[in-house]
Formats: sequence, C-alpha cells, structure tokens
Amino acid sequence: MNNIDRGVLAFTDEIAWACTHKAGPSLAHLVFRLSLAASMYWIWRERNLRIFQHQRKVVRGLSSQIEEEVRACFVSFQGVKKTVVNSRIVQKWRVPARIFALCR
Repeated sequence: MNNIDRGVLAFTDEIAWACTHKAGPSLAHLVFRLSLAASMYWIWRERNLRIFQHQRKVVRGLSSQIEEEVRACFVSFQGVKKTVVNSRIVQKWRVPARIFALCR
C-alpha cells in the first residue's frame, strides 16, 4: 500500500533504504514511516508470542493488524494539504477526507 517498486531487502538494508528515500515531510513519506514502525512492532510482537506463549497468527491477520494500526494513526492527522497525490493516498488507505485542510 506504500507504492514501493522494488524487491524485499534484508532488514538492515530496509532501514537504510527508508532513511535515505523516505525521510521527507510529505504525506507519502509519513505514511511509509508509520507503516515501517507498525510492521516492526507487530512482527516483533508476533515473534514473542511464538517463542514465549506458543501462539501464532495467520499472516493475513498480522498484515491486517498492521494496516489497522497505520490507519488509526492516519485518521488523527489534521490540516493535510489536499493534492492529487495525497487524495490517492487517503483513498487507498480508506481514510476520511476530513484530514485535509479547510480552505478559507
């Protein structure tokens, strides 16, 4: 959902790539960073469940949890500039348009 047109990298390479390519102030970069943070959190949590409690989620359940976490943060944004690119991002993530700045 983050429009990344490349293959999967090793974990440390993913972090390095994100630091160099997704460090700007744009909405797309912010959503990417939220996605990365949520992914790391939920994957680490899943790891701990498997190791310490012998439980596991299905992959789809884990990815849905990550999407919901990002969407929950995304919904709290306010005053986002309404552009074509930002509108596509909002539509793709199914976030209410109320996050856009009101024109006066």
